[in-house]
Amino acid sequence: PGIRPESRPYATIALVALGFIGALIWRPANFVGLDQLVSFGGTAGHWWRVLPASFTYTNTGYAFVVLATVALYGWLLERRHGPVPILALFLVGAAGGLAVTAAVDPRLYPFADWMGGNGGALALLCAWAVPDLLAVWAGEEVDGDLIGTGVVAAVVAVMPLVTSDASWISDGVGVALGVAAGAPLATITRG
Repeated sequence: PGIRPESRPYATIALVALGFIGALIWRPANFVGLDQLVSFGGTAGHWWRVLPASFTYTNTGYAFVVLATVALYGWLLERRHGPVPILALFLVGAAGGLAVTAAVDPRLYPFADWMGGNGGALALLCAWAVPDLLAVWAGEEVDGDLIGTGVVAAVVAVMPLVTSDASWISDGVGVALGVAAGAPLATITRG
């Protein structure tokens, strides 16, 4: 109900394409000053840098996991709710997660550069899972794969163990945002 199979996930495609481009251009562009666009060494006075940092990856495995999660759960959410909630969830989850990480403890990793959209990916995933979780708690059957979603969430959540670019704080912001947005989205069906 509420899913329109004929709709194209243009917002999700754009988010994944931007992340893919960010992962590809980081290495060669690192020599020509791309570090001025991301939160290298913190965001002091340059809060706008958290937006391009949300689409920048130095670790290929990290990029693959996050972009695959964004592709899957962004596509599913966009089919149900359209492009605006997907863009808002990802951008606030990813950029907001990076901003909160820098604000909470800018000395967490003195020379670290927080990058990537793990907070945005978890926001999309959790927003997708909330309606199914609410249905399970109400004793209803669900068609969604909550075990698979839990495994994907765990893999994205442990990315800070794989690379110093990812942040546990960004993970937490993404989960909190996804859960907070998932409940109202569960009541809204796109006409």
